[in-house]
Amino acid sequence: MCWMFGRIKRLFRKQPVRWQDRINDLHHKLVPGGGEAETLQGELVRSIQNLADEGFRNGYINWSGKHEEYIEVLELYLLDKQTFDDRTLQELRSDLAHVQQSGRTLQTEGELTDLAYDSLRRIAEHVVQWCDAHPALIYRPRGQDFWLT
Repeated sequence: MCWMFGRIKRLFRKQPVRWQDRINDLHHKLVPGGGEAETLQGELVRSIQNLADEGFRNGYINWSGKHEEYIEVLELYLLDKQTFDDRTLQELRSDLAHVQQSGRTLQTEGELTDLAYDSLRRIAEHVVQWCDAHPALIYRPRGQDFWLT
């Protein structure tokens, strides 16, 4: 009888939310069907998801100036000393450079052996962490049409 109570108790224990589920939820709530997001949280999610889509689905074959802009948005806003410690910031810088180099390498050399999948995953996890650390939505400043000016 005691074992049954333990099993029932486990059913009601709150399970941690996986970062993949969390980023999908953020995307659903904050990323528009087209164009930039109105909130910084939405723009960070949109940027990493577009980079991940290009890497995982296309193997960087369509790397362009838009992908360079996604990297720039992430460098500008995600590398936040108030949210992450120095070690994490260095890892993020390295991962962003790794993804960017993978995209550029395919375009310049026509061949790619390193798709930076681990870097894309780590960046996405940190985007979720950043969004969770900043739950109050940050809207693009009035009069500013784009996140990069």
